[in-house]
Amino acid sequence: MTHHAELTAEQKLTNRIIVAASFVIIFAFSSVDHAISPLAEIFSNFFSVPLGNSLWLISYCTLGIVVGLIAGPAMLKASDCGRLVKGSVVVLGAALALFLLCPYFYGSLFLRFVFGLGAGVLSTAMWWLTYEGVAKPYYEAMVTVLMASRPMAVALGVPLAGYMSAWWSWRAAFFVFPVGGGA
Repeated sequence: MTHHAELTAEQKLTNRIIVAASFVIIFAFSSVDHAISPLAEIFSNFFSVPLGNSLWLISYCTLGIVVGLIAGPAMLKASDCGRLVKGSVVVLGAALALFLLCPYFYGSLFLRFVFGLGAGVLSTAMWWLTYEGVAKPYYEAMVTVLMASRPMAVALGVPLAGYMSAWWSWRAAFFVFPVGGGA
């Protein structure tokens, strides 16, 4: 990448957009991911499964993340990072939309795995963007985004998801955060 002084106004804007979009996407989908735990009792009732079983929704997503992180580097070699980010966001959005519509527990477990798979591949692509995709002056901002967006999603997004669930339904946050993140 070029030095900061050598960047055109358009390149600076592009790098700023990448950093900001990375935060929004990670925050939105991390909020959804982490909202499962405080809503475990609601999921237990919705799917008519024991409370402990509803927590498998977290484990299946985490397993998907691990598989996505393992597969991500090979996928980066086979495709360009921009396509991988867009494809991952599509997978996340589709898996989430189907999860919201799925009345079956085992189908929902599968969809949570697919959601995690998209999140793992997205994470791989975001780290690649950090090291190879943004200009060096934006490296620190990108690392900050990657390191801060998930904890901020837990600190802010999860309580908001809880309130939305109490005010409307459990589906509210699972719809609002990704739509805001994908917009």
